[in-house]
Amino acid sequence: MAHATSAHVPVLSYDGAMPEPDVSDLLVHLANGSLESANPRVVDVIVVLADASTVAGYPSRVSIGRSQGLTLTPQGATATMGDDAVIDLSSIVWTCARSSDGSSASFGTPAAQLSRALAESLAEAKRAEPRGADAARLSLALAAVAHGSGDLRSADRYYRSALGILAMIAGGDRELGDAWARLASVYRDLGDGASRQSALGQAAVFHASALGEDHPITRHTRASMG
Repeated sequence: MAHATSAHVPVLSYDGAMPEPDVSDLLVHLANGSLESANPRVVDVIVVLADASTVAGYPSRVSIGRSQGLTLTPQGATATMGDDAVIDLSSIVWTCARSSDGSSASFGTPAAQLSRALAESLAEAKRAEPRGADAARLSLALAAVAHGSGDLRSADRYYRSALGILAMIAGGDRELGDAWARLASVYRDLGDGASRQSALGQAAVFHASALGEDHPITRHTRASMG
């Protein structure tokens, strides 16, 4: 999900303490994990970009070599139907790819360094506007990094903080649906089936409001409830 970056929240910059990541290993991993014969297959990817926005989906297009490229498609959607996100590879800061066997692999800036940078920006954003879009965006990024690092309790806390802010922002039903769906995946990994079902129910309500009951993403969210 993309958000505009306000002047008071700096983009994440690369320096001696936070080197620029090499995306080559990421693309090779995704390309190999996207093959029909791959076992396990990469089924879900979440990316944190330099403006601290997050984009998630399955890798519907991966190009390596001279024409590098990455396209993510939201879960439930079909590639080219209009929901694809073409990722600016030069903006990738951190990525976590989850495979069908439940394993995951992270690429880019070390999670601890990135979390510190995001937390500093979040504190600044909250001083400027506690319930603003910047605070929501940064909370979602922190949640994604915590989840990918296995810190599920922190992921839960940051997703809930982001949801509280997004609920105050008009026209944010799609973002709310996506955030509830990501939180459901945290509860899946915690083994908390009841909370997962509840979170997916919330995701389905907001996806239906934003996209319609018959949209593939809404149908996928409802089907995930089992």
